[in-house]
Amino acid sequence: MGSTEAIDCQEAELSARPSRTVLDQNFSRLESSIEEGIWEADGHDFALYVSEPHEPEGGAVLVSGEDQKSWAEIVHSFGTSGERVTRISASIICELLDQESLGRFSMGLAYNEDIEECSFFSVTLKRPMPDAGEECDVAAAVIRPVELRVNGELACSDVGKLPVRLDVEADLSWGSIGGEGEPSGARIVNVRHQLTQVTDVATETSASTRPGASASGETQTGFYTTGVKFDTAMAAYFRTVGVVKVRFLRFCCCVPATS
Repeated sequence: MGSTEAIDCQEAELSARPSRTVLDQNFSRLESSIEEGIWEADGHDFALYVSEPHEPEGGAVLVSGEDQKSWAEIVHSFGTSGERVTRISASIICELLDQESLGRFSMGLAYNEDIEECSFFSVTLKRPMPDAGEECDVAAAVIRPVELRVNGELACSDVGKLPVRLDVEADLSWGSIGGEGEPSGARIVNVRHQLTQVTDVATETSASTRPGASASGETQTGFYTTGVKFDTAMAAYFRTVGVVKVRFLRFCCCVPATS
């Protein structure tokens, strides 16, 4: 069987497998979730707050920074044994990614609670770096588009004018474990995304009333980390660097029903 056929079989098996939910966060209730220890927030120069009841989009808002030194992480631990997460769904609204401070936003899974070093699945919104040799004043004057990347792979070269809503569904296949405990078979992630322009965060406009305001796509790639042995996710995370404003709406993780 060829590698493409093997991956297709893994995807079909994953889709048919019953699952159970290990994390389902409505971010309008983030404050109580933090009090219960479901999430932990850390960083430098950031604010995190739940939306006011009158705001129709709801959720929780993270605002980070004044410069490149600003960062923030919101982390959920899957406990000492971790979880073999096979499906993720998430919805966020990205309102600001400052170009001068190299603002970026990412969300995903890590095999260790050192998020920055140990992420193996990541969905990222960022602006591309200036071309090498480009004059600083020229680079600053040109507004670069926001990219969507999945484990470093380009999924969309221009998500459009911010704010934009990002809906993601991801299926993860962990392959199998060989006789010596080493992973065998392809470890893949298949991500479907939907991008919807938001004209005003207080009154989100649906794609049906804004022709061309919505775009979708699908990206398939391998796990981000291949040189380290691990067989579970230890943490789910959101991370910002630089001057960023993002609104969290929903985040859900599922595992096989038998795990």
